Amino acid sequence: MKRVVFVSHSKNLYGAEKVLLNIAKALASQYEVHVVVPGKGLLKKHLDQVPGIHTHILWMPILTKRVPGVLVYIAFYFITVLRLMLLYKRLAPQVVYNNALHNLYGSTAAYLLGIPNVWHLHEKYYGGSIGKVLLWFVRRFSTRIIFISQYVKETFLQHAPELGDKSLVVYNGIEPESRKIGDSIPGKMMELLEAEVKPVVMGTVCQLSEQKRPFDLVLALETLLKRYPQMVLVFAGDGYYRSELEKFIAARNLTEQVLLLGFVENVPPLLEAIDIFVCPFEGEGFGLVAIEAMALRKPVIAADSGAFPEIIRNGESGLLFPVGDVGALVERVERLIESRDLYQVLGEKGFQASQEFSLIRQAEDISRLIDQL
Repeated sequence: MKRVVFVSHSKNLYGAEKVLLNIAKALASQYEVHVVVPGKGLLKKHLDQVPGIHTHILWMPILTKRVPGVLVYIAFYFITVLRLMLLYKRLAPQVVYNNALHNLYGSTAAYLLGIPNVWHLHEKYYGGSIGKVLLWFVRRFSTRIIFISQYVKETFLQHAPELGDKSLVVYNGIEPESRKIGDSIPGKMMELLEAEVKPVVMGTVCQLSEQKRPFDLVLALETLLKRYPQMVLVFAGDGYYRSELEKFIAARNLTEQVLLLGFVENVPPLLEAIDIFVCPFEGEGFGLVAIEAMALRKPVIAADSGAFPEIIRNGESGLLFPVGDVGALVERVERLIESRDLYQVLGEKGFQASQEFSLIRQAEDISRLIDQL
């Protein structure tokens, strides 16, 4: 049985980590799976619940775009690579699976030991000094590359066309269980659902960052409330942009109409409570949560940016709008509120489209790649 070591740069359970978790679970019966995580957290918690997966804690600083984070990363880079090399020597893997662009350690250590490695890239190439350094590492130390969308692949190939020879696109998939409804709905959401007059709930799930464009949703709500005074907006997720978002909401006197739930571990029940799911994100690498919403027959509105045009057929399985165009977003929401037929058709077509993004198919594609190494 081939031994595969997965390396995660994060102990949390956001998009890239959720993908790693799903892949490791799907491959645990086929390979001897080991996962290296930088500390105790939700990722390790869920990994430890899966029979056949061995977890190892090895602290690794996270690379950020801010100067302090970069300096810490540089200071600990060599010692972290050395510690990983020692772990690899002990585990003797046939393949190393490095998750996310900012995780330079896993592939570097594998390259220095002559171990084939797969680098799974979830993020677009964003240029700048840090981006150029990351691209150099990808060029130098990856054996094979998995891009999560054609969009992400093209952003890299524009600057490094030679990567095309060792790369492939594998779309993210969701588990069948992701399509089932749980029984845990955040308390604040329960208050809404139990209200005498149920409001129209517009919502999203994301890390709060500038790239996710949360202000667009607040501005859209501000306009929609004039026509639909019972409407509310729900954000599930945390991030460095939360304080800015809170100020923006307060400045518009919308604190009663906007719920900031923070990080939500069990997402499907929350999605079930949302009427209209919106992804205004700019340059999104894939958009797994949009697929999860579609799998629950929730109509999805997304920006025509990043990979969304690859996973949503505009007017068929969802609605797209020009990124940053709040007026166009408002118009799409109004269409769904006013037309129950359109709401149901998009929900059903979205569900059918979500079936194309299965974890089984994703795992099969990745397994074939691993077997080639």
